[in-house]
This record gives sequence, structure tokens and C-alpha cells, in this order.
Amino acid sequence: MNHPYQHYYAEVRPFLKSKYEEFRMYGINEVSIEDIWLCLLKKKWKKPKESTRLYEVAADIISLTSSQYMTYKTVQAYRSISSEDLEEVLKK
Repeated sequence: MNHPYQHYYAEVRPFLKSKYEEFRMYGINEVSIEDIWLCLLKKKWKKPKESTRLYEVAADIISLTSSQYMTYKTVQAYRSISSEDLEEVLKK
């Protein structure tokens, strides 16, 4: 994925690691640093601004809540369900 904020990844990795540890502390065990980064890229930074600075990217990472992350993961899970699987579930 070629996102305008991708070049910040190495610099904000400590913030991502901190957010990962926070989510693990809350009991979200199925999480990775890459998952958090993808959540931010696809959700929070869906429409990137041209003049975004490093501190703004770091602030967005810090402000990501566990509920925002879990909502993102739930939507991703629903999107990954095939129509055949969905029909099978609805039959029951």
C-alpha cells in the first residue's frame, strides 16, 4: 500500500508499540503493530492531508481508542465473509 503517511512509519513505530501494549493491557490479544498501522491508514487517514506533520501522525496514534480499533476489525471481519457463508449463517 502506497499511502502518503507511509514514510512516517519508522519514526512513529515507538508510538505504535505503545498503543499495541495499551491494547494488550485492555485484553485485546489479537492485535499487532501492523494491524494498528493499517487501521489508521484505512480508517483515520482515509483522506490524507498533504501538509500533515510527524507530530500530527503521532497524535493520531495516541488518540486511537480500543473501541475505534475494534469497530475497524469488526467491519473488516464482516467484509471478509463470503456471500455463500453469509447465506449459510442466515439459514440457521
